[in-house]
Amino acid sequence: MSRIGSPGIANSMNDSGSLSEQSLGDQARARIDELAMRAARTERSNKPTILIILSLALLVGTGLFLLSSMAKLKAANTTLSRERDNAQSMVRYAAQLKQLRDLAAEGSTTSFEPDPQLRSRIAQVAVAAGLSKPLPIPKSPAPSKSKDGTAQRIRFQYAVQDPSLAAIMTWLTQTERDIQGVRVYSIKIVPAAEQWTVDVTLSRVERVERLE
Repeated sequence: MSRIGSPGIANSMNDSGSLSEQSLGDQARARIDELAMRAARTERSNKPTILIILSLALLVGTGLFLLSSMAKLKAANTTLSRERDNAQSMVRYAAQLKQLRDLAAEGSTTSFEPDPQLRSRIAQVAVAAGLSKPLPIPKSPAPSKSKDGTAQRIRFQYAVQDPSLAAIMTWLTQTERDIQGVRVYSIKIVPAAEQWTVDVTLSRVERVERLE
């Protein structure tokens, strides 16, 4: 018994399979196109964010540079102003030093009664003159006596440090004015960034009591 197949049915099945494969291929390509478009949109949306971040970073860096430059300029102006003030002060103090030396020369031949409170009085004048801290304890070299032995020169050597040279000079000027016979014997002024160092020796000629 022979089986006779229907050609129409076979062709129909073949066409259906071809359509299914074509449909799957179209869906796959559509999916790929969709993913590609989504990736492109994501890339485009990210670009403005990256540009904004780079712009902000550049702005912050520029701001920091400007602040640093302004700080350096301010420091330079402050230093220049301080140096100008120091130069003007040195001219004024040079005149004062000349007066102090002239007074020392005038008083070198005059002797005064010994004063046991001399160092204490010099320290009190320093406080009144506005020094930032008390005077250090001075060195006291051995007195130098006159040839006839009737007088001797006593000396107090101070190493004074203070932010204000004006206060130091006021102390020296007032010491000569208020304490009889005290004169500036020698002085050395060394400027620094934050303070002044002044090595000064004060002297006084005192009478020597001769034992009978």
